[in-house]
Amino acid sequence: MKLNSRDVVSFLNSPPKGVAGVLIYGNEPMRVSDKRHELIKSLLGSNAEEEMRLARISRESLKKAPAQAIDLCKAQGFFPGARALLIEEANETISDIIIEAIDTWKDGDATIIVTAGSLKPSSSLRKLFEQKNNTYSVPIYDNPMTKSEVEKIISKSGLQNVTQDGFSQLLLIASQLQPGDFKQTVDKLALYK
Repeated sequence: MKLNSRDVVSFLNSPPKGVAGVLIYGNEPMRVSDKRHELIKSLLGSNAEEEMRLARISRESLKKAPAQAIDLCKAQGFFPGARALLIEEANETISDIIIEAIDTWKDGDATIIVTAGSLKPSSSLRKLFEQKNNTYSVPIYDNPMTKSEVEKIISKSGLQNVTQDGFSQLLLIASQLQPGDFKQTVDKLALYK
């Protein structure tokens, strides 16, 4: 199922139960990474890595051992709670492996989270995640950051006592920078202010 821009925020904050897979893709790697991080935190909580409920696998590792995708989805962890398998930098070369893992997915298996760069509408990965009922396709567009995204970055950085004029200037800077660069700028401001 393909999510539109207005549904992405609510989906990432509270994904529904029983999701087999989520594809997050876009031109800007930092934005894709941020959205992936939000989804993992909402889906698994903040201690997922320490509790070994999040497995990561790269595209290259998956090419060498395709059965790992299914094995990692089915594996039961030591700690209770939701689990996820993160497949990073996916492209068409591993789409058959991901399709097989999604097709064998059963309720209780780890959610398959796939990140990718720009994908054409004819991409088999996009088609898979857009057409199945228990999978979601989350396109991340290169639109300027919204006011709420800027506010979120400012609050996470610890930057306090921002005047209205200061906030207006930060909005202007945010419209000219990529999200990762803007976040670094705000972090430096918070450090020195």
